[in-house]
Amino acid sequence: MGDTVALFIKENIICRFSIPKVILSDNGTPFINHHMGSLLDEYVIDHHTSGVYYPQGNGQAEATNKTLIRILSKLLDEHGGTWADHLPIALWAYRTSKRKSTRASPFNLFLRGVAHCTARGQNMTGAYFQT
Repeated sequence: MGDTVALFIKENIICRFSIPKVILSDNGTPFINHHMGSLLDEYVIDHHTSGVYYPQGNGQAEATNKTLIRILSKLLDEHGGTWADHLPIALWAYRTSKRKSTRASPFNLFLRGVAHCTARGQNMTGAYFQT
């Protein structure tokens, strides 16, 4: 499992975007193993972990999950299906929504661009899901 996560980080994050300065994770074995250690050393990445058996220690992940659950609930109420069916658009809405603290969306900050967020005249940003 550890080699899978390390390979994913290398191919889908480092090779596509850049080397992150820090990776924040829990203490699960997919993140704490020889393969990840080698990757972190090779690319000089700091690894921060949340407390053992205390996932609430990663407050940002908890806040993100709460927001995603709210978005998924709205999508399920309006369109039915399963949460897995709606997860991609829920993630899109989350990533393209402006944050008060930064006055920008994660999409904008990460890719330095503005996302096109209209599908058949419907605004698909997180603002739509906040109501």
